[in-house]
Amino acid sequence: MPKGPESHDDRVILHIDYDCFYASVIENEQPALRLLPLGIQQKTILATCNYVARGLGVKKLQLVSEAKKACPSLVLVNGEDLTRFRDASKKIWLHVREFIWGHKAERLGFDELFLDVTEMIDFNLADVSLDRLTFFRLSPTDPTQGFPVSWNDLPALTYPNKLTNDPTTETHSSQSLSPVRTLSPRLILGAHLAAFLRKQIFDTFNHTCSAGISTNKLTAKLVGSAHKPDKQTVLIPEATQQFLDAHEIGKIPGIGHATAHRIRDALLQGGPVKAELDVHNPLSEKQKVSVRDVRTKLTQTALTKLLSSAPENTSTASSTTTTNAASIAENARRIWGWIHGVDNAPVNPTSLIPSQISIEDTFRSLRSNPTHLSPDILVTLTHLTAKLLRRMKVDLLSPNNNKKWMACPKTFRLSIRLRDKGGGFGKRISRSAGLPGYVFDVDIREEVVAERLVKDTVGGLMRRLLVSVGTGQGEMDVQLVNVAVVNMASGGDGGGSGGGADIGRLLFGGGGGVGSSSAKPPGEDEDRWEEEVREIERVYAEKQRREQEMQTQKELEGGRSPIREDVLMVDYEGKDGDEERGQEEEDEHENFGSEEADDIGDATSNTNIYPRPTQHLQSKPSSSSSSSSSSSSSSSSNSTSSTSAALAITCQLCGTTIPPFMAEAHARFHDFEEED
Repeated sequence: MPKGPESHDDRVILHIDYDCFYASVIENEQPALRLLPLGIQQKTILATCNYVARGLGVKKLQLVSEAKKACPSLVLVNGEDLTRFRDASKKIWLHVREFIWGHKAERLGFDELFLDVTEMIDFNLADVSLDRLTFFRLSPTDPTQGFPVSWNDLPALTYPNKLTNDPTTETHSSQSLSPVRTLSPRLILGAHLAAFLRKQIFDTFNHTCSAGISTNKLTAKLVGSAHKPDKQTVLIPEATQQFLDAHEIGKIPGIGHATAHRIRDALLQGGPVKAELDVHNPLSEKQKVSVRDVRTKLTQTALTKLLSSAPENTSTASSTTTTNAASIAENARRIWGWIHGVDNAPVNPTSLIPSQISIEDTFRSLRSNPTHLSPDILVTLTHLTAKLLRRMKVDLLSPNNNKKWMACPKTFRLSIRLRDKGGGFGKRISRSAGLPGYVFDVDIREEVVAERLVKDTVGGLMRRLLVSVGTGQGEMDVQLVNVAVVNMASGGDGGGSGGGADIGRLLFGGGGGVGSSSAKPPGEDEDRWEEEVREIERVYAEKQRREQEMQTQKELEGGRSPIREDVLMVDYEGKDGDEERGQEEEDEHENFGSEEADDIGDATSNTNIYPRPTQHLQSKPSSSSSSSSSSSSSSSSNSTSSTSAALAITCQLCGTTIPPFMAEAHARFHDFEEED
């Protein structure tokens, strides 16, 4: 049998996994759903479900149609808008990281945390004999902050039961066995700290979670899944290989679906059944390949050769071949280490300031001509951009002062993926442009800023993308749209102490006051912009008021269910959603400079995002201009001003007199009336 690498890791790593997190967030909003089978839907897939639903045969990542067949009473909630889940996740992470020294808390998705508590464990074990340690200190300077510990009561399950030497048995170590003789003191204290943190999460946020306690990230994550929900498990280091051997190769974190399939295909070659590359179909027993199979039937050299034979890893260019060979060898080395329980990856503390913020959505059909963007494309871009701007405020505004920016992204990036004629997907392609300063005005609604940003910048980027991959003729089918802000410029201490960004200095190299939240790009016609903003704000406020009145009227007429009606899914294929793909590499990325960004703005300045009929608007001299022209005491400046506003538009529907540049915004107001 090939000898594998040995692990000498003496760290203490905790892995925290929130149980059914998406469903738990919804249940906290609607407690009546706790006792019902609940599923969170994204497009046609069930992203997750609560344990009530799982007990009735529902599985996460099922097709919604299959889940409804298994459980007709399943309550579906639209989970495509991730805002509520993202916000809840961030609050828990910020709370937990305050207990961890050095803030060594790494987020993995929305529902997982890696915590490196080695320093805390070492401090508590130093200069204290085991029989005297009864209090775990959470602060190196304040001896009163902490919680009691008991050496004879381990608040965790273990894998496996060491004394019986039975690999199929896991038992709670609070039985007659003393855990001091079973586990190292370091892991015992790690289990007590994990129990304390899980209680903090439940008491503060009403979320249960599971935990794994081990010496590296890989084994901590895997052993935490051994007993769920609301439990924690300690992996005895001597049993690491025994524990890993029982796992199917595709269950090892870091080994992707395609790599696992390639390994299965190689080991099952010539057998009765070969594994099929289908992410939705579960593997049969004959298609599964265990970690033990891989480490006993392959060597690291053979694994490297196997990964090198993949079609995507073949190349004719010598320089590319050399680079690929080094990358493949490194990947094989990591996988070989993982299946032997070796993972030296550090816990990387998640920064308060993200490196990028992105929102994306996928579509069954979103068509547009490259030269003349369709209304659907423009509406989609505006919708996603507004979501992105809301995310910016949540993630980048100082928690102590919501007018101050901790960091300001300098670049807007648009990425798309097209559907080819055969129904397949192409590669992602991206274009970037400078982010204008008006997006940092925190007092203006995101929808208003998004509308202008699409007209000034984003629409031009979309045209460039479509033209770059097409002939410029005919419609193109967009399958995915991603909007992102990148290239963060730090403007404060990053810790939320109230420091803010000098927007003018960060974006334009000068100008603007310190902490300015409403910097404008040079040469902007601010008065006209602010006047238009006020009009559009009034439109949105009026629409909100009407919607609230209609909702109140419905409640008065028909009463209201104890379960909110707006959480029940009706449209299984809605477009309103976003997903995070922060880890995915862009296939192509061009970053245009400020001059190119200005060209984009010029090219799209006349784009009419929402073409509206304005026949009911008539031009006539405004009352202000009439009085100004008839007044003999008017100054020359007033005369100039009234000349520039010589004409105003009167709406025949409501009689309101407005400046010409507000015509479209006012027309949208009447559109909203018709929709209501």
